Amino acid sequence: MDYMKIAESFEIWMCVIPAIVLVIIQAFLFAVKAYKAGLEIGMTKGQLNAAIRASAVSSVGPAVAVVSTLLALLVLVGGPIAWYRLAYIGNVLFETLSLNFGIIAAGATPQAITTQAFVTGVWIMVLGSIPWIIFSVLFTDKMDYMQEKLSGGDPHIMKIIAASAMVGGLGSLSSTYVVQFSKNTTATLAGAAVMAVICAYNSKAKLGWLREWSLAFALLGGVLAAVLL
Repeated sequence: MDYMKIAESFEIWMCVIPAIVLVIIQAFLFAVKAYKAGLEIGMTKGQLNAAIRASAVSSVGPAVAVVSTLLALLVLVGGPIAWYRLAYIGNVLFETLSLNFGIIAAGATPQAITTQAFVTGVWIMVLGSIPWIIFSVLFTDKMDYMQEKLSGGDPHIMKIIAASAMVGGLGSLSSTYVVQFSKNTTATLAGAAVMAVICAYNSKAKLGWLREWSLAFALLGGVLAAVLL
């Protein structure tokens, strides 16, 4: 039996759709609660609307990367699983690696996926993300305590720690491409160059819309450089 008949079956769609609806409801509830909390702590509606706009714009760049992976997963695991996994987890690298591990473990290849390989890949994708959920349930409420300990109650130090963590995390992902040159290296360097130019220009221009769109422009510049060069 062709595994795609299972992957695109009505039963799989019926398993996925309720989960996607739950994610949408959660996102809506979180947004409403965050907006109300902002008003309660003294933020104006103008400030909140500006934050919403900036967040929406900043999500465009990462969303492009997720959509590109969604298209790749569509070919391998069908629409329901691809939609479900990236809606719930959204980790491009994790999903593709997990699927490949499952396919290889089942003795198949991405070019010749069997039903067993498909099922194994999906199981690895699901089981591999469970530790994240367990960690969130057990330790999310303790993050404030950790922040307080790390920063000593100084909000400025907390900003430095948060920025350093982001730079370190993204830097570790990019460092692989320094050792072995590839199209990914081109994309990484081009994206960094675009962001550097934008930051240098905007340090004087101080354009709010450019700051909001800078990540999307950097990602787009990296993609174009990898394709063209």
